[in-house]
Amino acid sequence: MPNLRNKLQKYWRQVYYFTEENDCIIKIYFKVFYTLYNDHSGEECLPGEQNFMCRNELKRICTNGGITNETCGDREQDLAFSISKETQIDTITTTISLRLKFIEFLEAFARIAEKSA
Repeated sequence: MPNLRNKLQKYWRQVYYFTEENDCIIKIYFKVFYTLYNDHSGEECLPGEQNFMCRNELKRICTNGGITNETCGDREQDLAFSISKETQIDTITTTISLRLKFIEFLEAFARIAEKSA
């Protein structure tokens, strides 16, 4: 089953995410996405630690932005958060699997926007 999951993730990235249209949108609105990420992340960061976004901050962005609807609720947002993460070696003893970097935030946001449309 894990092999099927990887194939489905790669398929979504190739068909929906890595397209010319999305690339242009990300380039045009890069400052907006970056500001959105910086303004709404860092709630659980320690002083001096690199900025990251946690699951609750992503959900708050979706709720305040009006993206949450009957087709894209908490379940889909949690799934987008988890799927957009890079593969981690040790998810049991570290909390790195609970943190989104900026590039992962872009993919999670794209997955949620595609699901809610």
